[in-house]
Amino acid sequence: MKYFILSVLFLGPLMLNRAQNIDVYNRPVQHERSRDFDALHYRIALDVDLENKMLTGENTITLTPLNDGLETIVLDAVSLIVTEVRDRKKDALTFTQSEDKVTIRLPAAYSHKDTLILSVKYYLTEQVLGLRFIDATDENPLQVSSDCFPNKARQWIPCYDYPHDKITQDMIVTVDDKYKVLSNGSLVGIEENKAEGKHSYHWRQTLPHSTYLINLSIADYAVIRDSLGSLPVNYWVYQWNVEDARRSFEKTPDMIEFFNELYQYDYPWDKYDQVISAYMGGGAEATSATLLGEGAVTNQKAALDFSYEGIIAHEIAHQWWGDLVTLRSWDHTWMNESFGTYSDYLYKVHAWESDEAAYDLIRKKNGYLREAHNRYMR
Repeated sequence: MKYFILSVLFLGPLMLNRAQNIDVYNRPVQHERSRDFDALHYRIALDVDLENKMLTGENTITLTPLNDGLETIVLDAVSLIVTEVRDRKKDALTFTQSEDKVTIRLPAAYSHKDTLILSVKYYLTEQVLGLRFIDATDENPLQVSSDCFPNKARQWIPCYDYPHDKITQDMIVTVDDKYKVLSNGSLVGIEENKAEGKHSYHWRQTLPHSTYLINLSIADYAVIRDSLGSLPVNYWVYQWNVEDARRSFEKTPDMIEFFNELYQYDYPWDKYDQVISAYMGGGAEATSATLLGEGAVTNQKAALDFSYEGIIAHEIAHQWWGDLVTLRSWDHTWMNESFGTYSDYLYKVHAWESDEAAYDLIRKKNGYLREAHNRYMR
């Protein structure tokens, strides 16, 4: 990393006059968001209709006040429509919904010693960026693919949607039985409903993580099973490119083991999945379940000239830097990405020829300097 810093310090002043096309000092300061409760657990139950691009859902939220006298709960919610809210006794609670919030009136004032459970029922018929319904084409099957970064979980889950609040999570998703469902954590089970031709996947995330790291991926995937010792490592890919995917992803366990040793902290999650998404250009980390673009799977001929290894390693590094250790507010996003970028370079030093790794470092440095030269200097 010191090579980046020295290069920027040396070359930066030479570019200063051309680098201020965007005046970063006129941008609003991003303060850490204030909150009055701590969300502890979300139990998210969804019934997803892929063909009609809609879902119904219920988020059962366990939370505790951060101060005494809590009388109102405000959740983030955009595009989805809340139909009812109930407390742990199943009593209906009064609520109002604005363009981006749901405000729930509690039946009494609660103290920081209390634990509350609220169930919020809702539906979504509008197409949103946070959970994309992607039509089938010659290149991809019909699929649903989430993209919650930075604050798009609220488009399909009513929640407190900011990275400094971490929750454990159950994700129970009912779909037609021709589809498979992936989410964070470990698979509790699959419940069959043969009469309706449906089944329900139940995934459980037992360690706390932020809402931007939630994954929901649905399609007629083929699942390639791999492992690193007792750690399940799986690849969710299209049915027609299983063999190419097996070869394209075969170094994944080695990457995880490399980072285990580099960071001196073993991979912390229940499993590691990589899932192909038709809309994704590169990759997007989610806790224990990373999304990768279709370009991650190459045939033997293309693999001679093109490697996705850097992106795969970058997203694995985020399982520590971003997922385990998480930014408190969005103005620290550069730290997530710097750790990911430098870590994928270190993997290349480990796995590639030294000249190739050195060239990769130059390419990364030049990418930063192009941004400083043409957009703005950090």
